[in-house]
Amino acid sequence: MAMAICMPQQNYHSCWVSINGRLQIIQGAISIGIGIVAIFTLPDSPLQTRWLTPEERELAHRRIFDDVTNRRSEASSVWKGLRECLVDEKVWVSVETCPHAHATTDC
Repeated sequence: MAMAICMPQQNYHSCWVSINGRLQIIQGAISIGIGIVAIFTLPDSPLQTRWLTPEERELAHRRIFDDVTNRRSEASSVWKGLRECLVDEKVWVSVETCPHAHATTDC
């Protein structure tokens, strides 16, 4: 398809957007479309989900409520939140499993 758009010029380099650029535009358009659909289909909170049982909804809501630092009874600050982030094993697991997290390596 990309080559058909460039055919009148008979020169690939004279096209205004390269083939890779066109693929990125297509991927971006698909991502934006999925995001727009997600805005209207995903629930606002675990209490509004259709696919969870009432017990699972309450458990998910309680876990989120307990995990939010600004709703805790003790005084919280940015530094306490940063410390919690740095000692949370879930953060480090996600950092290690993300292939783009190590920007300085040759992976």
